Amino acid sequence: MGIITNMLRQKAVYWAPGTQEFDEYGQPLWADPIAIRCRWIDIQEEFITLAGTRTAVSVRVFVDRDLVVGGLIWLGSLKAARASTFNDDPKEEGAWEIRSFGKVPNRRGTEYLRTVLL
Repeated sequence: MGIITNMLRQKAVYWAPGTQEFDEYGQPLWADPIAIRCRWIDIQEEFITLAGTRTAVSVRVFVDRDLVVGGLIWLGSLKAARASTFNDDPKEEGAWEIRSFGKVPNRRGTEYLRTVLL
């Protein structure tokens, strides 16, 4: 394991955006949740969206895999998420929407530092 992998000691749950389907209330359907490893950092900073708008973010998360902007992430275990009402609507239960994703390889290109902003 490399340095990047070793720093990901926390558990999170990720819901990828589903197909463009909606439930009977007009809420988007999400893919099944998966467990990921992360490092969750509460911050206060601005970033510029793809549309060129400045926006504030409250959380930076280093993650173990590529995630999709628009997906949802929650700090906690998959077991805890399944025991709650997250499967009904993760956003209503405190999951955060991913607003930005980026990754940078290490010098040898053997690992990536993957970051999402929430």
